[in-house]
Amino acid sequence: MIEAIGEVFDGFRIEPTGNTSGGTRLLIRQMPPGWGLFEEARELARCRSRDSVVPLVHTHALMLGYLRSSGMAAVHGAALSNGKTCVLMPGSSGCGKSTLTAALVGAGFACLADDIAVLTDSPVRLRPMPVRIALKQGSWPLLSRLRAHLDALPEYALTEGSRVKYLSPAGVRAQSLSQFPVEMSSLVFPRYVSGPKNELRRISKGDTFGKLFAAGHDLKGPFSESRVRTVTDWLRETPCFELEFSDLDAATGRIAELLS
Repeated sequence: MIEAIGEVFDGFRIEPTGNTSGGTRLLIRQMPPGWGLFEEARELARCRSRDSVVPLVHTHALMLGYLRSSGMAAVHGAALSNGKTCVLMPGSSGCGKSTLTAALVGAGFACLADDIAVLTDSPVRLRPMPVRIALKQGSWPLLSRLRAHLDALPEYALTEGSRVKYLSPAGVRAQSLSQFPVEMSSLVFPRYVSGPKNELRRISKGDTFGKLFAAGHDLKGPFSESRVRTVTDWLRETPCFELEFSDLDAATGRIAELLS
């Protein structure tokens, strides 16, 4: 179990700066009929199956990483980089963002965030948290180019009953930490559709606000006028798009064009 957790977090590293004694220690305890995850003496969550422990740690360690960071806010989304800039892809569960993220990793892009994207205060930048990409079983058949690699990965049980695999976020280690935090060149709201459609279209700032809130977010501290102004100014300066796609290769090409 410990080896499996270590593999999922093998890219999750922060260079020490000064005193490193204040780290957070997570404890896994067997508590029949299941398992519990604790931050020191505080219980964070429980699961009934040993097979669900790794997803449990993945979810809560990401949230703790955000809460312990100096980030201003978190968005439910993924972020991809070409080594110079990145694109942020917010979206609710099931929209296809992790599937598209995996396809982009297969095309050579670096994944800087999956599930939780941490944003700094003004100027708004992305603070990477590069753990492995969580791919639910519905996405596996779509990723034909990664099939051999995915077949070799272990699968785990999510609490809602579906299965998940964790794909390595390729390319992150090749980037220097001095390059972070990263400027986001654009926001793209991906949505997988069943019909033959691959359309990238610019959207208004009003639509962007609505989609950003619908994707899921968290804002540290009070919801103040200055915070709203920071987010508004950032969105005003950042091109925002909606991407409806049924073909991963075509969608990957559209994102590559935005990062070029």
